[in-house]
Amino acid sequence: MVNLNLQLSLPLRLICEQCRQDLKLEGQGPQPGMCVVKCPACGHKVRLIQGPPPAAPAPIDKRMPQFRPTPKT
Repeated sequence: MVNLNLQLSLPLRLICEQCRQDLKLEGQGPQPGMCVVKCPACGHKVRLIQGPPPAAPAPIDKRMPQFRPTPKT
């Protein structure tokens, strides 16, 4: 098993639901991993917050029986 720690950058296009304009980045939020986007037409603001990192996978219990495929004869 190989564990990879990746960080992906995806282009996002955010559209205001009220006036269908593209939202523009207004600035970084008060905490790391947070930013604020604003609609230039109506002034509607949305705060985007980065989610928590995924939980680590459970360790494999060494006491569990190992299942091996039966050999073909």
